Parts: sequence; C-alpha cells; structure tokens
Amino acid sequence: MGSGNNATNIMCLKNITLSIALLAWLPLTTSAATISIIVDDLGHRLKEGRRATTLPGPVVCAILPHGQHSVTLAKQAHETGKEVLLHQPMVSLLEDKEPGPGKLLSSMPDLEIATTLAYNLQSIPHVIGINNHMGSLLTSDNRAMTAVMEAMRGHETLIFIDSITSPESVAASTARAHHINTLERDIFLDNVAEHAEINRQFDKLVRIARRRGHAIGIGHPYPETMDVLEQRLATLEQQGITLISLRRRIADNTAADHNKEQATWQPSSSPLPKVSKSLKPLPSPTYSPGPRLK
Repeated sequence: MGSGNNATNIMCLKNITLSIALLAWLPLTTSAATISIIVDDLGHRLKEGRRATTLPGPVVCAILPHGQHSVTLAKQAHETGKEVLLHQPMVSLLEDKEPGPGKLLSSMPDLEIATTLAYNLQSIPHVIGINNHMGSLLTSDNRAMTAVMEAMRGHETLIFIDSITSPESVAASTARAHHINTLERDIFLDNVAEHAEINRQFDKLVRIARRRGHAIGIGHPYPETMDVLEQRLATLEQQGITLISLRRRIADNTAADHNKEQATWQPSSSPLPKVSKSLKPLPSPTYSPGPRLK
C-alpha cells in the first residue's frame, strides 16, 4: 500500500516537473494585445509631418536626417510625448531609388559608415533609436550591417528597428549579435495608399497582435494613412488593444525573458523524463516583408 502511494507521488512530481519545463519554452505574451505604429519619411513636408506628430497616443515618428523640417518635427514629436527615430537612409537594390542625404552605401568603408551615422544622429534631437529608410541592399550586406552596429554600440541607449525592406535582411540578427535592443516590423500599412487597403492592413496588424501578443506596423505621412490612423487609434481600447511605445515593448521583452529564465527553475533534484531532452524552443511566427523591395 505504502509503496503504491510512493510510486504515485513520484509520478505526479515528474509530471509537474515536465509541465514546468514545457512552460519554459512557450512564448510569453502580455494579458492584453499591444501594437506599435511607426510613421516613416518625416522631415521634408511640414504640414504632413505635423499631422503625424499629433496622432493619438505614443505613435513613433521616424525622421529623415537633414530634411528642411526634420528638427522642427523632432521637437514637436518629443513635446507631444512621441518617440523619435533616425530614419537612416540606406542604399536600395532598386537602382532608381535614391535614399537621400546622409545615406549609407555598401561601398563605404567602416569608418565612413560610422562617421556618417554619427553626423546623422547629431542632426536630429531626441532620437531614441534607428530604423532603415529603403536599404534592401545594405541590410542584406553582413559587412556593412556589422559596421552599422559597431557604430551604434557607441550610443548604448539606442534601439534598432529593422523595417525589413528585403527578405534577405540580416539587420536584426546582426543587431542582436551586438547586444543592441532590436525589434522588427510586421506590417507595412500603406504599400497601397487607399483607405480600404490601409484598413485591411491595420486589421491584419491587430490579428497578429492578438495571436502573438504584440505587432509593429509602419506607415507613411500620406493623407489616406493619416485619415485611417486618426480614426483607428482613437478606438483601439474598445477593441482590447493597447498602443505602446517601442521602449515599452523592449521593456516587456526584457521582463518576458526574465520570467522565462525563472520558469526554468526545477523544484526537484530528480532527473527529468527522457522526453524533456528533445524539447526545442517554439519558432517565432514569420511574416511577409511586403510585396516590394525598398
């Protein structure tokens, strides 16, 4: 009788231990789904830029370097509680695409990449991070992206957001290898700048957030995009979705990583069942980089 109870207790303990091990590999999500919105290409047109900086909530403003209104819009974004990114121009695979002033080229030596990036960062106030403008060629160049990340390490608080303008991008993986806080774009909202299509893309963004816990969308200061964002952001909470800043997302990721580490604690010195040795981390969902290169 006693030996039977002992065997049952041992089996229960093993089941509990295995369950804890399985939970350690499950993706952690917040109780409420969250999204972040980045508006790219700000700096050249003041009216359109001001519309972006006054959107509801902590929308992120990605500002091009050396634009006529870049400094003004960065200051206004900061005053309205929005994060500012340097929207760093990078060379594209498409030869007819000109990245603009302050661009980074694959042909540049490492020192020129570093000095150009530093000059661009100094040109815009209140910058908390960098995302790429165009860059389908540069972000798929391991040597060039290593130079970018080495330069960013001199600015320890900066974060990097990979806009994923190419399916071959190594930008995010290179940033992580250099211990830089990194996020990746999930959806381009306005590859087709029409109200109906932007709304469809926004709905897709929300579905990803509900499934995965968080999603990042990128749009541009088109009148149609601003119309949709003004309407949709004002009603997000009614849908159980919270708009958050990029730094809040980084903090959430850090907390989730900490919780995951805590979940690996073992309540018993008994060895796990053999099946636990084959456990692998669940893969993160992957999403299309969009219908066209930039």
